Amino acid sequence: MCMMLQVPGTDHPALFITTIFTEDCHWINKPPRNLLTDQTYDCEFKYQHASLSKRRINCTLTPSGGNSVIVSLDQPVRSVCEGQFAVFYDGDKCLGSAKIQNTGPSMYTLGERKRLTQYLDVAEACYS
Repeated sequence: MCMMLQVPGTDHPALFITTIFTEDCHWINKPPRNLLTDQTYDCEFKYQHASLSKRRINCTLTPSGGNSVIVSLDQPVRSVCEGQFAVFYDGDKCLGSAKIQNTGPSMYTLGERKRLTQYLDVAEACYS
């Protein structure tokens, strides 16, 4: 089911999320060792958004059953949708990718409208 969300402006908190749930990951070599041993792995995240093609966001991966992961982002990102791909990096090294199955609650749902304002300057520069 596809749902369209209409909000005023491009910086509405309902457009921003910090958690992503993926389908099975497709690792280029194998899953990062720390992901398996420590059950978390810090890396960088990128997704299919034309204006963010060169920008990566720090994140933490956590196993979520099977070969899927929960991606916890260090800062909110806008316009992430199911069906897009999350790509994971360790510096310049691409670790792999996974199809986005679902996103966590928006900043609006979490009631974190004030927290979002600290990221809007960064977001506006990236989305312009």
